[in-house]
Amino acid sequence: MNIKIILTAFLFLSFFTVSSVSADIVTQDPDVVNVMTFNIRVSDAPDAGVRHWTKRRPFVESIINQKISEAKLNELTMLDFVGLQEANWSEMTIFNQTVSGNQQHTTKGNMGYINFGESVKLFYRSDRWVLDDFGVFEIGSDQWGRRIVGWAHFLDMNASGRGIYVLNTHWPVHGNIKGERVTEWITNRAEKKHPVVMMGDFNNASSDHGFFHNAEKNVDMVSAYTKLSNPVPQEQLATLGTHSHFSNSWTGSRIDQLFVSSEKMKGIAFPLQIKHTEIIHYPSKKSGDASAIASDHFPVFMQLKFGS
Repeated sequence: MNIKIILTAFLFLSFFTVSSVSADIVTQDPDVVNVMTFNIRVSDAPDAGVRHWTKRRPFVESIINQKISEAKLNELTMLDFVGLQEANWSEMTIFNQTVSGNQQHTTKGNMGYINFGESVKLFYRSDRWVLDDFGVFEIGSDQWGRRIVGWAHFLDMNASGRGIYVLNTHWPVHGNIKGERVTEWITNRAEKKHPVVMMGDFNNASSDHGFFHNAEKNVDMVSAYTKLSNPVPQEQLATLGTHSHFSNSWTGSRIDQLFVSSEKMKGIAFPLQIKHTEIIHYPSKKSGDASAIASDHFPVFMQLKFGS
């Protein structure tokens, strides 16, 4: 790798402290991997009232900082990976650190941060995961411009030889979608023997693009929603959506997605099993504010565990 590439890589990395982590981190199962995806809605959108960024920001920060009270998430002592979309904020308080959207190479503790561009960002636990490599490829375009997939390869300090690929993306709204690029990328990484986790806002692609309907067949990827476990009656699970349109209703399309390598993916030496998935409904009970609207999307949490 030449010096230009190395310098470019460093310009995309910064690290932030997670000082809100409880002592439970010491006893957290070393095989568990906690992942969350969240489209936080662009801060410069022409939104008014409770939808304005200045009103939404505290609730976005609260969710990212894990100050949520849903019972199913009380075991979420540490998020390993947080993928954000539409994250073009100028400044936020994340993990008890004030960070700017333009900061790209500062060191502030045990949380790593990759800015892939196009408002796609990834936070990760740098006290557990060692960043091995990362990059970006284009997935298409629409009236808002270029759309990308940002990817990163991490090595797990909890187990020798174990690692993971994490992809974060924001797909076009209709427009020109090149889903075959994702299929090709995943297929070409199989020889690494490490599983792949893909997350993001896929817009209408989740319903009108063949990649999603054939993900398990074509690239051995399984949807997180096969293990959806929101605390609602069983018959309601299929109706739960993620595109809230600035309401606290469960209605809406399920366009925020997470996928993980199937245990049968060829060459995978460290398979991941989905333990449960939850669409995080806000406002949190802790906030006590019925008007709390963090975004026009609900975040989605997925808990994984490495198997034998």
